[in-house]
Amino acid sequence: MTELDFGDYIATLEGFALAATWFWVLRRKIARDETRRKLAIYAFAVASLSVVLDLVLTAILHFHQNPDDAFAGKAYLFLFPAAALAALIGLVLGLVAKGPPRIAAVLWSLVMLASAAFTVYLIAISR
Repeated sequence: MTELDFGDYIATLEGFALAATWFWVLRRKIARDETRRKLAIYAFAVASLSVVLDLVLTAILHFHQNPDDAFAGKAYLFLFPAAALAALIGLVLGLVAKGPPRIAAVLWSLVMLASAAFTVYLIAISR
């Protein structure tokens, strides 16, 4: 069994915070009759997909720590850009949408984009 590092704790916290946010959004009896209000739910779903992809990537990298592991490298090359793209799409949809879920969508998208930017920064300074 491998030890948990700081990134694993952050990912676990993200998962719990995302679940709490969904609980908050679903308890708010939101009218879904207008297109822009539906778009707010879709924006939050896409932003949530970004968080889930990040959690999957964190789990894969936690259990595949060998630098020569081809699976971890391929997962990183696929999941990292997919998570960043989902966060960007969630941000754009959240800015266009209307209703309370758009706030959650924009906030989660900004968190994930900041996380992606920080990761790219760490990769750039390590070279």
